[in-house]
Amino acid sequence: MKYVEKSLDVLDEGILNMRHIAMGAGVIELGFLRTLGVGFLPEMAHRFLEEQKEKTIQFKFHTGITASLLEGLKDEKYDIVFCTKRENEPDIHFIPVSKQDLVVIAPKNHPLSGHESTNLKELAPYPQIYFSQASGLRGIVDNLFQKIQVKPQIAYEIDEDIVIAGFVSKGFGVAVVPYMTDLLRMDVKIIQISYPDWERKFYMAALKTHHMTPVVKNFYDYVTTNYGIL
Repeated sequence: MKYVEKSLDVLDEGILNMRHIAMGAGVIELGFLRTLGVGFLPEMAHRFLEEQKEKTIQFKFHTGITASLLEGLKDEKYDIVFCTKRENEPDIHFIPVSKQDLVVIAPKNHPLSGHESTNLKELAPYPQIYFSQASGLRGIVDNLFQKIQVKPQIAYEIDEDIVIAGFVSKGFGVAVVPYMTDLLRMDVKIIQISYPDWERKFYMAALKTHHMTPVVKNFYDYVTTNYGIL
């Protein structure tokens, strides 16, 4: 008899959990670029939870570079990821949600450190800390230099922008990176790019064929409505 009662309790709990999920409660597996974890993503997640505070919602956060985030998305380890856009991903829907300027950074004692702005052609004589092929920014920076017909002197290739900045601060070279507030705390000179013009966009990415639970769909719709940009 006790076994039957226990089984009924488990069944009732399962039905209750299903009802909560149907009403928008549950877990959201979220992947994102580390640079978005400083301000943009925590603020967005907080606002979403404030609007949904009558529901039990939990985020599970995962950081990575664009390549690993998109692979995790395709393997269904993540429900949604925030990253840069990668071409030739027909199964993924990308929605632009934020943008960021690119800047040049140089060591404080570098010949370029006296500049407030620079044409990227001025970087031609200097070794650069460059984004690796795995980074979503590699193609963007490549295109900038192709536009001005300059072949950059690549000294080192690194995945993440904040790590690149660390190497620049120690004199390993100059770099083109997205502007981020972390740079203000580092021993580098931040130089605006006068030519060519460019800005980096960040995207919310989700599988086109992946079934979203109600809580994931609510979050997806919330971000699209409140943060989607042209």
